[in-house]
Amino acid sequence: YGRDIQGQIALDFAIAISRAELAWIFCADTNQAGMRIIIVGAGAVGSYLAERLSSEGQDVVVIEDDERRAAQLQETIDALVIHGNGASAHSLEEAGAPKADLLIAVSNSDGANVLACFTATELGTTTTIARIEDSEIREGADRLEIGRASCRERV
Repeated sequence: YGRDIQGQIALDFAIAISRAELAWIFCADTNQAGMRIIIVGAGAVGSYLAERLSSEGQDVVVIEDDERRAAQLQETIDALVIHGNGASAHSLEEAGAPKADLLIAVSNSDGANVLACFTATELGTTTTIARIEDSEIREGADRLEIGRASCRERV
C-alpha cells in the first residue's frame, strides 16, 4: 500500500514536470545506465525516485537531513544515502556533484531545493530539477538559471 502512495505522489510530481523530462529522468529513451544522479530529500517522492533509478542501474546518491529517515532508506535501497543538508556545498561535494549528470531536489523546502540546484550547478552538475510549489519562488529560480523547475501551486 505504501508503495502505491509513493508511486502516486511521484506520478503527481511527474505531471508537474513534462512527460519528456520524466522520460529523461527514467532514461526511458536512452540506454545510458550508470548516470550519477543526486536526489535531495528522501520523502515519498525522493525515496520513490531513488528506488526506481537505482533499480535501473543508475548511480544514485540521496542527501537527507533527517538522520532516522536517511538510515531507514539506506537499509532499503542500493544507493548511497548521505545524512546532511542537501543545499550545502559540503554535502553536495560529498555526493559527487562536481561529476553528477543530474540533481533532483525534492525536499519539503522550496528554498532549499532552489539553493541545492544553484549550488550543484556552480559545482559542475550538468542538469538540475527543483520541485517548487510557490510560483513567486519559481520566478526567482528562473533568474538563477536553474536548469528545470517544476511548479505546482499549494492548494
